[in-house]
Amino acid sequence: MPQSVILVTGGTGLVGNAVQDVVYDERCPEKRPGETWVFVSSKDANLHREETEALFEKYKPTHVIHLAAKCGGLFANLEGNLDFYRINTRIDDNVLNVSYRTGVKKVVSCLSTCVFPDKTTYPIDETMIHNGPPHPSNFGYSYAKRMIDIQNKGYKEQYGCSFTSVIPTNVFGPHDNFNLKQGHVLSGLIHKIYKAKSDNEVFSIWGTGKPRRQFIYSRDLARLIIWVMREYNETDPIILSVGEEDEVSIKEAADTIVDAVGFSGQVMQDTTKSDGQYKKTASNTKLRKYRPDFKFTPFRLGRNTAISYCVVKLFFARMPQSVILVTGGTGLVGNAVQDVVYDERCPEKRSGEAWVFVSSKDANLHREETEALFEKYKPTHVIHLAAKCGGLFANLEGNLDFYRINTRIDDNVLNVSYRTRVKKVVSCLSTCVFPDKTTYPIDETMIHNGPPHPSDFGYSYAKRMIDVQNKGYNEQYGCSFTSVIPTNVFGPHDNFNLKQGHVLSGLIHKIYKAKSDNEVFSIWGTGKPRRQFIYSRDLARLIIWVMREYNETDPIILSVGEEDEVSIKEAADTIVDIVGFSGQVIQDTTKSDGQYKKTASNTKLRKYRPDFKFTPFRLAIKETVEWFEKNYDTARK
Repeated sequence: MPQSVILVTGGTGLVGNAVQDVVYDERCPEKRPGETWVFVSSKDANLHREETEALFEKYKPTHVIHLAAKCGGLFANLEGNLDFYRINTRIDDNVLNVSYRTGVKKVVSCLSTCVFPDKTTYPIDETMIHNGPPHPSNFGYSYAKRMIDIQNKGYKEQYGCSFTSVIPTNVFGPHDNFNLKQGHVLSGLIHKIYKAKSDNEVFSIWGTGKPRRQFIYSRDLARLIIWVMREYNETDPIILSVGEEDEVSIKEAADTIVDAVGFSGQVMQDTTKSDGQYKKTASNTKLRKYRPDFKFTPFRLGRNTAISYCVVKLFFARMPQSVILVTGGTGLVGNAVQDVVYDERCPEKRSGEAWVFVSSKDANLHREETEALFEKYKPTHVIHLAAKCGGLFANLEGNLDFYRINTRIDDNVLNVSYRTRVKKVVSCLSTCVFPDKTTYPIDETMIHNGPPHPSDFGYSYAKRMIDVQNKGYNEQYGCSFTSVIPTNVFGPHDNFNLKQGHVLSGLIHKIYKAKSDNEVFSIWGTGKPRRQFIYSRDLARLIIWVMREYNETDPIILSVGEEDEVSIKEAADTIVDIVGFSGQVIQDTTKSDGQYKKTASNTKLRKYRPDFKFTPFRLAIKETVEWFEKNYDTARK
């Protein structure tokens, strides 16, 4: 069982996405074992009373980071101060009260510098929140946020609850709102400069550019919010900001973005426009008392600065050259593709691509749902991984269902891709498409050379028909539809069910259980059968390559070489060593070995990718075992 379940409301906004980036980044010191993170948005619950209670009942959080709010720009606030007050007050009351009633250990809510009085002295600090009315333009939102502080104090006084809040200064980063009228200062400048470059126009800075602001990068804010959740034990709020000495003028910020975008056109200052308030300086003295050594991401020029990342990596992705829709995006392979494209260190990551990962929760890929999905995201490319899958017994009892359901799913995806002019579709098959009776090694030319194994003929023929449709769409309409055939896939997010899981995931679970229960570990059969195993991350990198560069309609086998086959006994020994199992290992030779070899040729792959380096088997097993142990309670098993 996890030690902590952290529920993040507003989990898909600017700050929520930053928290996700941090906790899912393996390199980040804020990441910890024993924590399960749940990110929710208004799609999961609008945080009405009943929905909030259902949400907490479903996830049973021990900690809450409350970021959700009804937000709007200047004009929305001016026209709806009452609505902003009432809606936000209700949301906050629901979250805090349900947190109290369900025994949540800690709640951290996010306020805004708008809570401070309109007329005040500078620098502002945490003691000054209630020292006068906020600015009249957004008094509804501001007072609602102030009342979180009041409730926090009340819950502490009456019930001893550990509820607190943070007050960030000007936040910017990936997933910001880049609207030219309603967006934040930096996101608006980024869009404006990007547009000036694209349209070959003059870039105009409003005012003199002299006003100064404290900007905090969303990832830095996320790291600090996580620290507050874990270690800050005051009820009183804390300002999260760079120091007063790190204030940046609007002109300096604009110059930095101009350089990062590579804008070489004319820059002018429109001094007919107002500068607004010259400074809104906030003190981070309290933060520095607790975190004197916290290093903020550099703002100014430099290859790895926050602003460069936002411009080059983020905003160009908001205006993507390609939108890649991945069906089955939360399965073994889909999660591996996510790991690859969101890993900054990975050579497969590219700017100008927007990736969309969907699962059956988003669409069951019935006709209407498929059309709605494509209308919503307008993909230019599709990686089609979704399928109705099952183990041996499910297939034996439902071959007709497996055939009919998968055939319909595949037909919907391919036909809607054709009708919406998707440039490329890559579908994922399985080695079960090959004939039951065949010679080895198998290669791509042998798919239709005889019937598949009778145990799963429904699923196998449905997968074969993707290849048939690909050829048909290419012949009739010139579509670039193709498919890949991986060998035995394993990795994080696999199905570790002892009966229905893949070979390696089943062995990992079995050995883990033998160690935990101090039991004998039994290998079925002699352990001599040999298999080609491909690590899910390697498969993901190759699928991405196929999407971008492989231009054949005929499928391609994605596999390690014949020389890299591993026996079941060798695989088991590797897992035993990595898990640290020191108990008795026996071989149950009353159980069948099954087929000795199912060797596939990767000659075609090596023709295209002679230098592709597969992850060493032991390292891949180690990473999979570590993931399983860390995520034991939530892993599929």
